[in-house]
Amino acid sequence: MERHVKEIVITGGPCSGKSEALKIIPKRLRDMGYTVMILREVAEDIFSSVFPANAGDIREFLKKYPEKFYAMEEQIFLEIMAKLEIRRSLARICGNEKTVILLDRGPMDALAYMPSKSFLEFVRRSGFSIYDARDSFGGVAHLVTAADGAEEFYEQNEVRIETAEEARVLDKETQRAWVGAPHLWIIDNSTGFDGKMNRLFEAILHILGEPEPLEIERKFLLAKRPDLRNSMLRRAEMFLIEQIYLSDGMSRIRKRSTVRYGRGRSQGDSTCYYMTCKVEISPGVRREEENIISSYDYAHLKGYKDLHRAVVRKHRYCFVYSNQYFELDTFISPEWARGTWILEHELLNINDPINLPPFLDIEKEVTADHAYSNYGIAKRR
Repeated sequence: MERHVKEIVITGGPCSGKSEALKIIPKRLRDMGYTVMILREVAEDIFSSVFPANAGDIREFLKKYPEKFYAMEEQIFLEIMAKLEIRRSLARICGNEKTVILLDRGPMDALAYMPSKSFLEFVRRSGFSIYDARDSFGGVAHLVTAADGAEEFYEQNEVRIETAEEARVLDKETQRAWVGAPHLWIIDNSTGFDGKMNRLFEAILHILGEPEPLEIERKFLLAKRPDLRNSMLRRAEMFLIEQIYLSDGMSRIRKRSTVRYGRGRSQGDSTCYYMTCKVEISPGVRREEENIISSYDYAHLKGYKDLHRAVVRKHRYCFVYSNQYFELDTFISPEWARGTWILEHELLNINDPINLPPFLDIEKEVTADHAYSNYGIAKRR
């Protein structure tokens, strides 16, 4: 697909504002000159045709016939992927230099309703991988249910049958389904509905690189190895990252492979390759241009590595705490960095508040300390 076409998933819990968002956001983007293609929610269309009388019938069906329900989810997944390919073709035919595909929910949403083993089985059986279902998108925006932080606005109806507590649980499971995505933004209810829509739009502009492509993050050094038995980290998605700096001084290539998916070991079906160019603007803020590349290109570009920088290898744990998406890195190599633990959190604005996980022993913030940047760590001793 053409590089200028971005694909963004908008998902969320029950009564999160997703339907309104898909009225507001496309209009704002079109006003900016974007061609916007929308992939409407497939699950709602299928379930409403199979269970037209009462949404409660879906719940009873799941209880009585879980395997049949999972088979329905497989068909929903297949329809999403098929329709997405059609949107991609249309983007090539009709898109302009600024084209975006917005998905009303996405392929990973099924995971909120079923065991990860069953989900993974039908993804593979269908000829796809977790990369196709989760990692290939430009970004994912999750809108938090009104039942979490805006309870007075949460309403049940003939379609939305979940109690407020059930909505909160489903919201967390939907968040959990997308953990591991390279760019996940969680939009809570702390600023009222209009503020929520504005923050969603800001997140989408950030994914699109408007007005310029920036990476904004803060980094924290841990005082010691965390307890990996903690429930948050035990359920974290785990990756092996290999990072190589190139001789031009600005570019790097990166290989990101799934080590652990859910609670099981990965079968190695989700590996991504990237080439990134970064230029620091201020501490924690860098101009970033990132492209997915092929494994062949990755192998070829290895020949142009910076001989003054070692290859960086690290394990990354991705998890959500307090509606915030965190990445926790522990370094394997170079040798002088082995055992170092660094927590990262990507922001829309450098001054956005952060609620740090209390189960991690934070020694200090190292956002402005170049010695703890990956580039600084790679420098040969």
